[in-house]
Amino acid sequence: MTTANKTTDTVPEIPIPAAPPIFHAELYDAQVNSMLRRFGRFLLRHPSIMLTFGYLLCSMLGMLFAIRLFAQFDFAILPYLELSDYMLAALSHPWILLNVAGWLLFSWVLLGIDRYARRRIRWYAQCLDNYYKPALFHYYNFMFISIPLLFLYTEAIDESLLLASKIKAYQAPMFQVSLIYPVQDTAKTLQLNQVQVIARTSSYLFLYFRGQIKVIPHANVAALLPLSPVATAVHPLNSSPRMEVLQPNTERATADKTTLPSSGDASVAPPAKTIPPAISAVE
Repeated sequence: MTTANKTTDTVPEIPIPAAPPIFHAELYDAQVNSMLRRFGRFLLRHPSIMLTFGYLLCSMLGMLFAIRLFAQFDFAILPYLELSDYMLAALSHPWILLNVAGWLLFSWVLLGIDRYARRRIRWYAQCLDNYYKPALFHYYNFMFISIPLLFLYTEAIDESLLLASKIKAYQAPMFQVSLIYPVQDTAKTLQLNQVQVIARTSSYLFLYFRGQIKVIPHANVAALLPLSPVATAVHPLNSSPRMEVLQPNTERATADKTTLPSSGDASVAPPAKTIPPAISAVE
């Protein structure tokens, strides 16, 4: 009995290159991209959500700004505000919104540069891999959501402090306010000169006059006239009148001096009268 020898052809094994390790940061980037796509589809289905969200942010900004601004003058502003005044406070200071938008754009650019560097520079990705562990993903998501609110709060506080310091230093624009009905202070007043406007609401005008806050209803304001910087510089609020003595011209006084006429000279003019020094009050 013969047995046939079975021969098998062995295929040489080709070494498969090992795949580069997947960093935790790449997983986080994929999660963020998925969240952004879902959020974009949600906004396309509900476009009114953006308007509501923008209104809430502007109202929050106006409330923080107004409260912090009037706190510098020890004045409680909330009883005088309506819901529409929060939006009015934010729109009357658009520089705050521009600063918040600028900081958000700057943060977005930094994140884009970080993602580009992690994809192109391997050692940079390895150094940051420990900071992108899956257990930390929800903390990063919370941080990215709270960053716009933090920028909003910081800009509102800084802008209110800057405006309050300018008003207290009399560096804000000044106005002349004419009233329809007099207000009772030390005396009945129908006109306020060199006042500074702290804020405007839908019902009241808040003025800073001689270190005090004046709350004037809009129905009592007849005119609000801006004063030129030259007028306010000539008459500063904190200056007191001073006396200045104007001396006469010495050359003219010397020319006017004459000697007493002699008994035989009748053509000599009589002596000039002495001119007393003038005293004038200069503010």
